[in-house]
Amino acid sequence: MTEDLSWLEGGEVASAPTYTNMTKRELCAALDYSPAKLDRLIRLGLPGRKGANNASGYRFTLAEVVEWIAQHRVAEQGGGDDNSIAAAKRRLAIAQAHAKELENERNEGEVIEVEIVRQWIMDAYTRVRTRFESLETEIPGLSEKHQFALRDSIHSALTDVSESAAAEALKLKQEEEAEAKLDSESQKQK
Repeated sequence: MTEDLSWLEGGEVASAPTYTNMTKRELCAALDYSPAKLDRLIRLGLPGRKGANNASGYRFTLAEVVEWIAQHRVAEQGGGDDNSIAAAKRRLAIAQAHAKELENERNEGEVIEVEIVRQWIMDAYTRVRTRFESLETEIPGLSEKHQFALRDSIHSALTDVSESAAAEALKLKQEEEAEAKLDSESQKQK
């Protein structure tokens, strides 16, 4: 088999295949690699995961494989990614593979839009808040001190799950993810 990854090295980007959850046979066909070459790359650290059972073998995500191959080639050449047109096309091919992977995951129902989740959370929060606010805090036989403690506990619980608290937690998580991504990218450049 001849290795034709010209799209990875500045060739025609549109010809880059896009698959997720690929078998070794499918990956060999997509990359035009022999099984022996793919086995060698797996031993070198090609990203993949074992299937659900031993008979199903390895599974691969093309975007991860393409990115690993590109980084592996750059490392073999003894340098970091340059600013050449070939390097830009390689980065574009990787980005397109990631975008196709995300599109496939959406189509398969594995990921959903953040706005849909946000709306669902807000609807659930509204229902919970309404139920909490409708709780009777003036219970016959309950001391005024205990009624106040009950109202205070309800208010505290509502504050904990409030929209602003949820938004703050989401913002903090997004900042942590962005920082982790920057750290990861700086480690790759070293």
